[in-house]
Amino acid sequence: MIYLQTPTVDIRPAGLSTKALAELKSGDRSLGLGEFAAATGSYIRAMEAAPNALVVRWSLGLALSALRRSPALAVQQYREATRIAEDDLITALLLQGALQEYGDRGAAQQVYLDTVRRFSRPGQPGLDASGSLKRIEAALKQCPNSPVLSLLQGDALQIELRFQEAGLSYRRAIGSAPFWPKPKINLGLSYLAQGKANQAVLTLEGALKTDPANPRALLAMGDAQLQSGNHSGALKLYNQLSQVESVAVPAATGAARASMALGQASVAVSNLKNAQKRAPKDPTPVAALADIQMKTGSFAEAAVSYASALKLSEEGGLFAARPSLQRALAEAQLSAKRPTDAQRTLQKALQEDPENEALWRRLLAQSFLEQNDRPAAEMELKRALNNEHSLYPQATLQAIAAEGWTEKFIAGYQADLAGARTGVRGSSSAQAGIVVRSVPVSKESEIVALAGLAHLLRFTSAVREEVSVRRDMVHLRGSGADWFLLAQAQERLGDNADARASYGQAGRKGDLSSAIQKLAIVRIRTLASLPGRREE
Repeated sequence: MIYLQTPTVDIRPAGLSTKALAELKSGDRSLGLGEFAAATGSYIRAMEAAPNALVVRWSLGLALSALRRSPALAVQQYREATRIAEDDLITALLLQGALQEYGDRGAAQQVYLDTVRRFSRPGQPGLDASGSLKRIEAALKQCPNSPVLSLLQGDALQIELRFQEAGLSYRRAIGSAPFWPKPKINLGLSYLAQGKANQAVLTLEGALKTDPANPRALLAMGDAQLQSGNHSGALKLYNQLSQVESVAVPAATGAARASMALGQASVAVSNLKNAQKRAPKDPTPVAALADIQMKTGSFAEAAVSYASALKLSEEGGLFAARPSLQRALAEAQLSAKRPTDAQRTLQKALQEDPENEALWRRLLAQSFLEQNDRPAAEMELKRALNNEHSLYPQATLQAIAAEGWTEKFIAGYQADLAGARTGVRGSSSAQAGIVVRSVPVSKESEIVALAGLAHLLRFTSAVREEVSVRRDMVHLRGSGADWFLLAQAQERLGDNADARASYGQAGRKGDLSSAIQKLAIVRIRTLASLPGRREE
């Protein structure tokens, strides 16, 4: 699909007339007091004075949604907003949400799929909300107390997975508009996305005190109760929403998960079949049904359901869900003793999702073990270890150890390392003793051999040998992760001064994730108070 460049429209409050800006701020004050009808009136007058102002369309749409009288009017405002700024992610998602509230699931799904295609970031999680953030931040300079702009800023940051910053924006919106439930709902959903169910429950309780019948708040509370382990409470909330068209499908899916947790498998299956009837193109209920079939040991049926969910995801363009469904399908096929089918699934996954190659190789190894093809399984586990991106690939190392291959792999990587350095690789053979063959000398091959060997040495607690190998790694490549792993090994050996220096080098490289960077700083501070070297 080709998207034409839309004419540039001045969307900043600074570009509004005095009357439009005054009405906008009046609407914000009314929204903050929970006077949604008054807020709507002010925003309508602002819109009449500035029909091409995006911030006014946002505000009017949200006020109309808060009234919950005519969702079609909110849809109309967001359609106008997309005309003004076709390239704005937040506007597209507001339209999708309003269509969902209106009960037009087909149109809502189409807008969502179109939005995912346009704003996905290749190789990165989340969507690109940078354009929306720039617009919102420009508007906030003129209207710093706007609950609408703070809410939408939180949404944009949440989409980019910047949870802490999103939380600050949501809390500003709540402070400006304590009687408007939406900022509390969105903050609760943010906590859920981070796995903080108890905080989500407390936040959503605040939203429901303001608006006890709000279906989005009730649905989010059901999800929070489910995540926190209150399955009965979650089921009660989901059942309460079973006839509310805008949330009936996610409520039925949630009810099924809650029923399953309570041991009511037949009720769960019934709920999911009802959800499938309501939304035959939605892969979520089908995938949830497959989860239940796996838990009840119906592996062949689960494989069929996961395959159906995967097909629906691909047909709908929901490619972000594909890796998890491919993994679930392969695992179901393996559990159903269908290793050849699993291999087909995994070969396709390797082509479509090379970022997760280590996972696909590990599952391929499992499929070959099902066929008693141990040499092929061994080869796949080595490929898995060679393509690991995590600092400590425990799952792959445990799979190697489960077959009793750890020492064999260590010897193999030592031979690989010698070959990469000298061009001559020796390998043992049960029949022929030592076989020597020529291999190309390669820095890349040396790095791969060192990385695999270091992981195995750590797994076997050969700390002194691991430190030696990781020193070679930092001299040869020297990434932040290499220095961090060397520091950890030195710390386990008791070389605290060297470990502290290595943590410092890791941080200075500037290529660590924020979480690992913070951990390096914590370790530097902790080690500063310890002796430099352990007594031998």
